[in-house]
Amino acid sequence: MQHGGADVSFDDDGRRIGGALLLAVVTLSDDTVGRQYRLAYASDYQGVWNAHRRLKEVIAGPLVNGFSPVPGETSAVHERNV
Repeated sequence: MQHGGADVSFDDDGRRIGGALLLAVVTLSDDTVGRQYRLAYASDYQGVWNAHRRLKEVIAGPLVNGFSPVPGETSAVHERNV
């Protein structure tokens, strides 16, 4: 379940099927000054897909001490007194 739509949805082969949309890619080069921008390609999602799969593996099992490797508590942003 997504809260805010910040996640990309992938099919079983790693192709984007919904969710967040990558609009542009920013690159740096030694032979130019500043940032260069280009439209995103479908292949740019490969890194996101790899991270998505790895995170699933990491979350699958708790650490030796029983804690989760990914914190699940809410952040201070969600508290009213902040």
